[in-house]
Amino acid sequence: MQLTSLRRALVITAATSLSLLSINVAAQADTVQSEITSNAAQGVQWVDINEPVVVDYWVTNDNSGGMKACDATSDSPAIVTFNPPSGVTVSPTSLTFTGCDVKQSATFTAGDSGRFDIPEASVADLDGRYSTAGTSFKIDTTGDTGGDTGGGGPTDTTAPVLTGSAPSANGAGWHNSAVTVTWTCVDETDGEILVADSVLSGEGADQSATATCTDAAGNSASATVSGINIDMTPPVVAFADASPAAGSQFDFGDTPDASAWVCEASDATSGLAGPCSTAGHGAIVGSHTVTAAATDNADNTSSASSDYSVVAWRLTGFYRPVDMGGTVNTVKNGSTVPLKFNVYKTLSGEQITDVSAIQGFTVRTVHCSTSAETDAMEFTTTGGTSLRYDTTEGQFIQNWRTPKSPGSCYTVTMTTLDGSSLTALFKLK
Repeated sequence: MQLTSLRRALVITAATSLSLLSINVAAQADTVQSEITSNAAQGVQWVDINEPVVVDYWVTNDNSGGMKACDATSDSPAIVTFNPPSGVTVSPTSLTFTGCDVKQSATFTAGDSGRFDIPEASVADLDGRYSTAGTSFKIDTTGDTGGDTGGGGPTDTTAPVLTGSAPSANGAGWHNSAVTVTWTCVDETDGEILVADSVLSGEGADQSATATCTDAAGNSASATVSGINIDMTPPVVAFADASPAAGSQFDFGDTPDASAWVCEASDATSGLAGPCSTAGHGAIVGSHTVTAAATDNADNTSSASSDYSVVAWRLTGFYRPVDMGGTVNTVKNGSTVPLKFNVYKTLSGEQITDVSAIQGFTVRTVHCSTSAETDAMEFTTTGGTSLRYDTTEGQFIQNWRTPKSPGSCYTVTMTTLDGSSLTALFKLK
């Protein structure tokens, strides 16, 4: 095409054609058989007002594999329709293809000064769908060619503006996952230019990401986002060697206090946000778990645990004259019954002699026929005597004055501070 009267001209030929889309049949319906290719170059086409932009189109095979043959025929033509924006005309407004790899041209003309986005063409036929991705381009009639003899578009010497942004760090300035830096590149001539994100996935302080973007005239801009701190590794947490070993057992009353379980923690990258702490300590009979936990400055948390158990005391008694093992002791109502017993620490075998280790005594009336417990009653000692440890006999003694209630049955229960107990059955005559 020869344009001698115009300051600029652009004729787009098949030599600059772009393949627009590669379709994977396994992921799409079988009706997606062909695609449109166009030689409309991406980017901005600089022309004068009313200067034609000639674009060649044709229907072709997808050469990426997996596609059926191009099926544009006279019985099923592929009709390509153009929808230019206001201010741009196109001739013809559509092209009809009855065969493959046969070029047809469309001429676009901008009648006003401005920048016009020519959208993708649309296509339809009787058998399926085609892709037209890549058939869009821009026409710009606002530039100055620099004289009647110049050509090829205006001179653009202004670099684009590139900015980057990263997600906010936590209050300590750290991230605990990979950081994606998003770039925005804007050129006053070309508009927004796409720039790929930068992903920082390594660990360390004061990391940075740098990107560059270039406009259609070759002007470049670079930018760097720095000061990115990443720590994705939790702290190392363990119990100090001086802490009770996992699986330790303690007699009730001999359990160390919570301070005996000392945790140690370290973090090589962001450092600890605070001291290592422990929780879960208990002194009652049963199993317990102490958990040590620490958090680093990137909000990564780690923990360790140690189990231990508290063992109940061993009780012996009541001794004679009281019989145990479910035997009903028959005694005269109003008489005094000595309740004799011993308390030992199970693991150490130490004998307990302090009366403060005895929580108390409980008396309950029961049905003599079934031994079912009924109402509780006050435990009364004889002649003002109280619980004592008899050093001569080496045992606890508590004198119980039985009620004056012949024919009644009772249970007497002694309970120690650890929750262990002895119970005997009585029937008054």
